[in-house]
Amino acid sequence: MSKKLTEKEHKEVLNKDAYIKLDTVLQILKCLDIASSRGAFKGNEMSFVGTLYDSLSKGLNKVFEEEINKKSETIPVDEK
Repeated sequence: MSKKLTEKEHKEVLNKDAYIKLDTVLQILKCLDIASSRGAFKGNEMSFVGTLYDSLSKGLNKVFEEEINKKSETIPVDEK
């Protein structure tokens, strides 16, 4: 007998944070770019795809900005 999650449990799992490599996020963004440039999405799907793209892109950019800020904080004052 296989066990299944309730709908509530399923939603709770989907609301958890996932940890994936940032390179994977970048590859997904590239795939979305390629697919959209080749007309893979219907007009009524573009809003969803755009929202997904923006979310991934903002998250990736946030990580890069944090790394830049960390790096600039560790540079001695006389080197700035």
